[in-house]
Amino acid sequence: MKTLKLSALVLLSILIVSTTGCVSVTSSPDVESSYYDDPNPVTSDSPYFHAVEVGKTEGFVGTNAFWISGRVSPNLTNESAKEVLEKTLSSSNMLAQNGQAQYQLDAIMVDDDAVGAFASETSLNGTTRDMSIRYILRSLKTTAELYNEVIVSHGEGTCDDACFAFYIQESYAAERSQVDSLRQLVADLKALPVD
Repeated sequence: MKTLKLSALVLLSILIVSTTGCVSVTSSPDVESSYYDDPNPVTSDSPYFHAVEVGKTEGFVGTNAFWISGRVSPNLTNESAKEVLEKTLSSSNMLAQNGQAQYQLDAIMVDDDAVGAFASETSLNGTTRDMSIRYILRSLKTTAELYNEVIVSHGEGTCDDACFAFYIQESYAAERSQVDSLRQLVADLKALPVD
């Protein structure tokens, strides 16, 4: 009986500490490491120069430190995904200023390629995240869709990042996959014909 009470007390303590985030087996992706910093932003002769606002971001499930939830894989939330997208557009000189948007960009997570809490993978061989995100660009004048594509991106985490902390390593892979996705998106937007 004493062993049962002690076991229950230890389990309860772990559950309480886990829900407060003090003992987190995972790490959320960092916003500053997840956006694409465009080395060649558009100029004022582009139709997208300071003309794109971010609409909805959906399907970005976030990260839960409580491992029993099954959602411990590092993921952006809808709110942080919007912030990452806005920072990317800003670095590309595409983010609309002062409510002067002519276009709206939505991002919908199709597949985050998250491993999950009960996977058998290990960090010793490296971790990959191949995300699929649908981006939709609409004209606010005509509501016509100018772009509607699913971008598949790739990111890796290795032992050099975090050898014995799988979900921290996976966080690096998630950040790099997000950057790759946004890099492809920016290139596609720059190549779009004028509507």
